Amino acid sequence: MLKNLAFEKLLKDFNMGYTTGSQAKFAKKMGVSPQLINYWVKGKTVPSDMNMKKLSKILNKDIKDIQKIFINNEKNKNTNNEENINLKMIIKLMEKQNNAVEEKMKRLETEIELLKKDFDIFKLKSGQR
Repeated sequence: MLKNLAFEKLLKDFNMGYTTGSQAKFAKKMGVSPQLINYWVKGKTVPSDMNMKKLSKILNKDIKDIQKIFINNEKNKNTNNEENINLKMIIKLMEKQNNAVEEKMKRLETEIELLKKDFDIFKLKSGQR
């Protein structure tokens, strides 16, 4: 979840920088619940068209500017999700490679032990100690 920092800043500007009770105060002015404002700030939901219009009037901003704030946040959220998916794929690939290396090391350790035994046998047969 990507917090909508631009919208949060608009709320602070509207409330003259005060953060305590800002969302509740703004919600009352909007005629919506404080939880809904909180969801917008947290990036959980996007305002409806009707609420976009209300936001535009109350914040004295062009509706397109208000929409951009939420659209950009959604794009960033999607970009972050894609990056997370790519990182997860890379981690899985690295884990597979790590497992393959560990298996190869085990085989090499076994081969080394066998070679040591063969060398010990060779020394005994040749009379070396």
